[in-house]
Amino acid sequence: MKKVIRKFVSMLMVNLSVDDRNGAPTSSNALDPKKLWSHKPIMRTLKSATVPLLALCLAPFSASALLMRDNGPEPVIVQVKESIRLSMDLYAQLQNLAALEASLGVSVEKRWVGSKYLELVTFPSDFTEEDALSVITRLEQSPSVEQVVAVSAFNLVFGSIDFAHEYAPDDVIPEAILRGVDSGPTIPVDPSSLQQPHVPNQFIVAWKPEYIWNAAQTGFLQTIADFNASEDCRVISESSASLNELVQVLEFDDSTASLLDKLEQYATSGWVEYAQPNYLYYASDIPRHQRKKRSQFNRTHEMKRSSAGLAAPIRSGLFHYPPAAQPHREIAE
Repeated sequence: MKKVIRKFVSMLMVNLSVDDRNGAPTSSNALDPKKLWSHKPIMRTLKSATVPLLALCLAPFSASALLMRDNGPEPVIVQVKESIRLSMDLYAQLQNLAALEASLGVSVEKRWVGSKYLELVTFPSDFTEEDALSVITRLEQSPSVEQVVAVSAFNLVFGSIDFAHEYAPDDVIPEAILRGVDSGPTIPVDPSSLQQPHVPNQFIVAWKPEYIWNAAQTGFLQTIADFNASEDCRVISESSASLNELVQVLEFDDSTASLLDKLEQYATSGWVEYAQPNYLYYASDIPRHQRKKRSQFNRTHEMKRSSAGLAAPIRSGLFHYPPAAQPHREIAE
């Protein structure tokens, strides 16, 4: 089956290559899917490999079949487990992984760190395929490794967003990026957002993940409480979709301060991803397939629904109301 898979991957990735100058994966000339079914050699391979290919589709693609080049086995991409990125011993685990890679005689050429932590690992030119597969097995057994993927198959597993931020092996990566909790700059408050129906004395804030992921250890939860108190705001509800997320609905006395002032105070604190009004909705019997986008909203500070039915910024371009809901009446009533 290994030979069949190797042959299929070689043909399917015929235009997929790695830039020999820097080793970065590229798929700019990937095979047109529309031409796949008219490609007779590929169709013969498909027909002769139905069962193996079904098994391949039902299981994650690993580096069990490597393409051999003139300069040795093709590189592989090692993904670090997401579960360790927020652990307190992350740095120790990365050091252990680096020590393992050095002991196996392989080199880390570059790293991509963002939504995932990926390493481009190359083999010595005198390595045979068996040597490389043995190394891959050792890497896959590491408690720090999620998976090992051959470069020729990278686009079957990873997306382009996973390669957005590139670092050299010896670059110092900021901790928020290393842990995958970097949220970027706060989205500025858009005064026109107050034109949408909302609760006059309430607003929603999302605290930045880089402060929330270890807030219990750093005391940032108390910082949040103190800041809310200094702004005369009361928490009426909060939600956390993950360990590094915290969204709060805050209430204040609108006879002493305006909603716009409150939004700007929180947005300029540097601690929140965004601050926005608490929008109103009312129930609707309009079927989902008949619902249309209700209004054009600012293209830089759009909204999306959270699981709690609260709006949160995105960059999709239009304002979407929750299922079976339109503005003017609060769902929670």
